[in-house]
Amino acid sequence: MGAAQGGVDQLERNLERVAPGLARRDLRRLSRAGMRSYMRYFREAFTLSGATPDQIQARMRLANREVVQPYIDEGRSVLLALGHTGNWDLAGAWGTRNLAPVLTVAERLEPASVFDEFVSFRESLGMSILAFGDDGVFRSLVRGAQEGGRLVPLLADRDLSSQGVEVDMFGERVRVAPGLRRSRS
Repeated sequence: MGAAQGGVDQLERNLERVAPGLARRDLRRLSRAGMRSYMRYFREAFTLSGATPDQIQARMRLANREVVQPYIDEGRSVLLALGHTGNWDLAGAWGTRNLAPVLTVAERLEPASVFDEFVSFRESLGMSILAFGDDGVFRSLVRGAQEGGRLVPLLADRDLSSQGVEVDMFGERVRVAPGLRRSRS
């Protein structure tokens, strides 16, 4: 079984958790819609470098800006715990231009050349990217956030560390990112 098929199989296992009891045909239809959405993300993301600021502006809508704007106005950083939804690159490009410079952490992809291309692409959109797993990435993230004036979106719905927190999700135990822990002294 190829890597692509493995991804579809995992998507369908996840969809079965969220929508139990779907007929196989309906599950397959839903997974195909999910894969089409994923491919649309790649198409949209890789056209961003040629998009004008007005085009990027027209493709985004921010709800509840009043929640983050006071912190940004004070020059403070805003930490966002988010899930794998929507077009991250579009949101990062928009956020950097309209809120504050984006600083985030990205999963290291294989081969390394693919990861390097993603980082270069995202940096060309104005984002600062740290590689998950690199020595000192947490310290760099904290230091960048403490400098202030940053938007720090972090994906919290996957545990890349194998040290995540177990939570109930759709009736099953899963691990999610452990979050930031402050030691008490």
